[in-house]
Amino acid sequence: MKLNQAAWCRLVGIDAPQWNNYETGGRRITIDAALKVCKATGVGLNWIYRGMASDLPVNLATAIQTLERAARKRS
Repeated sequence: MKLNQAAWCRLVGIDAPQWNNYETGGRRITIDAALKVCKATGVGLNWIYRGMASDLPVNLATAIQTLERAARKRS
């Protein structure tokens, strides 16, 4: 989504220290926080918890695929 962490946290309504714990693996994202992400971005819980791309909006799925292809080319 091309947002820095502060902008992302404002978008989804989660405190930066709390989000940092989720990002770094210090804590697993709570259902309440995950629902905030779903509401703000349109992703589904199956994407958040299980990584199922079928639970992504088309624009995000396409952007992720593009980034993954670029990463494979660099490696």
